[in-house]
Amino acid sequence: MQPSRLRAVALATTAVLSLSSVTPAPVHAQPPANAPQSSSSSSDKGRTYFYEISQLPFVATGILRLLTGVLGLPGFHLINVGKFFQEIPENFPYPVDASITDVTLVSRGVSVYPRSEERRLERWTVASPSMGRNIAVDVRLPKPGGEPAPTLVMLDGVEAPLYSGWFNERSGSDFDRVLGDENVTVVFPLDANGTWYSDWINDDPQLGRQKWETFITKELLPLVESQSDINANGKRAIGGLSMGATGAVQTANQNPDMFNATFGISGCYSTMNSLGRQTMLVVPQSRGADPKNMWGRHGSAEWRRHDVARNPEGLRNQAVYLSTATGSLLLDQYYSDAPVEGLSVGWALEAGTYQCTRDLEKSMKKAGMNHQQVNYRDRGTHNWETFRVELEPAWNHIKPALY
Repeated sequence: MQPSRLRAVALATTAVLSLSSVTPAPVHAQPPANAPQSSSSSSDKGRTYFYEISQLPFVATGILRLLTGVLGLPGFHLINVGKFFQEIPENFPYPVDASITDVTLVSRGVSVYPRSEERRLERWTVASPSMGRNIAVDVRLPKPGGEPAPTLVMLDGVEAPLYSGWFNERSGSDFDRVLGDENVTVVFPLDANGTWYSDWINDDPQLGRQKWETFITKELLPLVESQSDINANGKRAIGGLSMGATGAVQTANQNPDMFNATFGISGCYSTMNSLGRQTMLVVPQSRGADPKNMWGRHGSAEWRRHDVARNPEGLRNQAVYLSTATGSLLLDQYYSDAPVEGLSVGWALEAGTYQCTRDLEKSMKKAGMNHQQVNYRDRGTHNWETFRVELEPAWNHIKPALY
């Protein structure tokens, strides 16, 4: 969930901040040395106060747990994203074409990114029977004439646009630096806005038919690996950031025979506890969709199946890398022109993924798993500056499982 895009979460953030504002600022929390002094404007004072609060992760996680716990009590209603806060995808819903009965490669050519040909990046159109439509996919080809290569699926954040965030002006250089010279086929499913990259049980009036788990595991990967110029070695990994981190780890956990490794950067892996439940609901609601069309009512078999933190057994024999930051603001964010409201959303989102990641790590350890690598960054909010630096350690950890 990229904070600049998911305005709906501002509802929850506003509630969080209103709760935190009744708590005196801790005397040991210090603003930057040259932060605005008491004579500064009220906006500067608010910025300084928010910076102080953000440096105490237990405050954020405690408030989030309290807030989501109260909302889940009988007599209280969970946050329901109103139309004012929704970002309705203009291109959804797509019509369903019942005549698509076979997985086929409709078209294949150079992708849309700078230096795509040099990067071996192609844009594919794949006919999907499960979705009943053509799906756009970017594929970074392995080295020509090289040794057999593994396949890595990389999932995006909440917008999951047709222009992958992994190639934006900030993260694209990291992809080139980390994976540019690696002999690996990298697959980017596109246009999954607000879907959690999941199989939905019903077609939704706003988002249409969504069957991402089936598309990725049963249709896309077999098609990619069957191409004559892709010499696959039979090893696969799936990873992502934010919404894509959740979708990747869930998909890996549910399909352990297909994947050898997974990574999640700033994701949430619980669905049944109050924090996970609210997180899962807000994303489709922010796109105007009905969450009941996703997995039914909360507590259903599908909701439970997607709760990796409750049952991480599928990860036992996979290389697993998880990372998150605390939500604490960096100094350059304090001195930036970014409004406090935007910073607060990034803070609340990352504080939530911090707790979600801790929950999954605890669950894995309780189940006797100690092979996972988990990185908790002491600074960083929910944005690309936090995500991008994690690609290299994530790849370094899962790479040995793929060759």
